Amino acid sequence: PQVILQAAAFNRSLWHAVATAISDEARARALDPADYHYGRNWLFKPRPRLFLTFWSPDINIVRDPRWGRGQETPGEDPHLTAEYAHQFVTGMQGADPTWLKTSACCKHFAAYSVEAGRFGFDAVVSAQDLADTYLPAFRSCVARSKASGVMCSYNAVDGVPMCLNRRLLRDTLRAQWGFTGYTVSDCDGLAYAMRHHRYTRNATATIAHAMAAGLDVDCGTVYSARNLEAALGEGLVAERQVGLA
Repeated sequence: PQVILQAAAFNRSLWHAVATAISDEARARALDPADYHYGRNWLFKPRPRLFLTFWSPDINIVRDPRWGRGQETPGEDPHLTAEYAHQFVTGMQGADPTWLKTSACCKHFAAYSVEAGRFGFDAVVSAQDLADTYLPAFRSCVARSKASGVMCSYNAVDGVPMCLNRRLLRDTLRAQWGFTGYTVSDCDGLAYAMRHHRYTRNATATIAHAMAAGLDVDCGTVYSARNLEAALGEGLVAERQVGLA
C-alpha cells in the first residue's frame, strides 16, 4: 500500500507491522539460495546480505500536491511523519541492540518537495520553518530510531547543495543529533551540484566540499577512484577524510 494511504490510518502498530513484514521478507530473500533463478544476471546470484540495505523511508513533507513523489511520503504533517519514521525504521532494523535486521536510510534530507527544476532548486527556508517543519522527522529517524543511513537531497538549502551542506550534514545531523551512520547522495546528486546548481566547477572541488560536509557515499561517479586520486594529489582532501568516507 502507498505510504500516504498508510499514514491516513493514523495507526502506529500498522506502520511498524508493514516494515516488519518487509524486513522479514528481505531476510528470507537474502538467505535463501532457492530464490535466485535468473541465470547469469549478477544481481540475482546468491550473495549473502545482498537485499538487506533499503533506501527508505521517504519522510519529506509535502507542501505542493504537484510534487511527483508525494505518494511515497506520510504527507504534510511534521509530527505524524516523525511518528511514521520511528515505526518504519524500528520495524526495518529490528530490536537487537547490536545487529541490524536490515538497514534503513531516511531520505531526502532536507526541505525537498518540489518537482519542476528539482535538480537545481534552492530551498530558501527560514530557521523556524526548517526546525518546525522539515527537520523533526529526520531528527526522529536519527536521535530516536537510530537509523543507519541518511540520504541527502538534490536541492540546495539557502544556496548550498544539500550533499555539500556542512551546516546540516555535519553540524546538525552528526554534532547535534548524534548520528553515527552513513550518509549517501541521492543518485548523481554530486554531479547536479556542478551541472545544475553550479556550486562547484569540477569533480575534485565537489569532492572537497562533500567530504568537508561529511558525505560518505556517492551514488554516482564523482567519488570515482580517478577523481579521488586527483583530489588527493591536489591537496583538496586528506587520506584521513577518504578513509572515514
